[in-house]
Amino acid sequence: MINKIIIHSVTHFTTYNFRLPLIKELQSQGTEVVILGKSDEYTKLLNDEGFRTIDSGISIDGLNPIQEIKWVFRLKKIFKEENPDLVHHYTPKSVIFGSIASKLSGSKTVASISGLGYAFNLPNYHPIRIITELLYYLSNIFTDQYIFQNVDDMRFFLKKKISSIKKSKLIVSSGVDIEKYNYKKCKNENDDIISFTFIGRLLYEKGIKEFLDAALIIIKNNDNVKFTIVGDIDYSSPDIMNTNELQHYLDSSDTINYVGKTKDVRPYLCKTSVFVLPSYYREGVPRSILEAMAYKKPIITVDSIGCRTTTKHNYNGLVSPKKNTNKIAEYMQYFIDNQDEIDRMGENSYKRILTTFNSTKVTKKTIDVYKNLQ
Repeated sequence: MINKIIIHSVTHFTTYNFRLPLIKELQSQGTEVVILGKSDEYTKLLNDEGFRTIDSGISIDGLNPIQEIKWVFRLKKIFKEENPDLVHHYTPKSVIFGSIASKLSGSKTVASISGLGYAFNLPNYHPIRIITELLYYLSNIFTDQYIFQNVDDMRFFLKKKISSIKKSKLIVSSGVDIEKYNYKKCKNENDDIISFTFIGRLLYEKGIKEFLDAALIIIKNNDNVKFTIVGDIDYSSPDIMNTNELQHYLDSSDTINYVGKTKDVRPYLCKTSVFVLPSYYREGVPRSILEAMAYKKPIITVDSIGCRTTTKHNYNGLVSPKKNTNKIAEYMQYFIDNQDEIDRMGENSYKRILTTFNSTKVTKKTIDVYKNLQ
């Protein structure tokens, strides 16, 4: 039995929104679960669920070598004082620096690779990519077990010899709680409008420009369509779509709506006909796609790492080449012209959730990894 575990992510937001089923199951089995990360508005929600939280003191943005070294020693002190059986790290900064600190403190260390992000979309010779790869090589020395969310990232780590087959475990996605994302709770709305929804940070690599450009193509030739964007403008990223460019699209048509950041995407998933994420960001497995699938929505996405894991072409959605606005628009038009396909592919989305992406199954596999390290 695991007596005590620390779940370490860059923020408490991440743990609450992506790991809640896991930590609740651990708690139900009698494991003491401590949540480590930067305190935020979700800290109280975790406390209300009965979890003790610790502020990691991390700086989320940028890479300051002196600050990161200080942070490693702060984490080491926390791990030494808490003395857990195991520490599980999520998100790149937590994985890289947290793994070093937890191993130095004497704890078993698990690291989840839930996407490699912006750095690994850069050219091989780019300084940021080189430094990030070197940091992963370093952290590997201190890592007992990796969990990968998609096979592409696992193959990359094995090819680069950052990890070994023995230390690598594939558990697809972090899972979706089908009780929380429950399609049965949606109100039936007799709406003749075909709606397309994008949920994610407004980064170019997330495919926001392709979504909006495709929307403009569709609007020219169709009535009774609607396009909704839900997500934050991430000013910390160099890949941001700025507000002026976004406003240009919003001014082009009153059928394009920008909601902004929201704590609860479920009402928007209920109302949409088709979910669209043309992302070529180095995703683990895009959570927004899985949540849409739990609501029986067909998917339009692209053949990129992470996204391709979610969608089988012509089964539960349509898969476009990357950065191909015309193909995204073609697939939108397909659903407008073949509305029975919305229901067929939506049903298949839900089947894939039950068989592959159910949080209950993902949680069990994750806890089995913990037990094998005991």
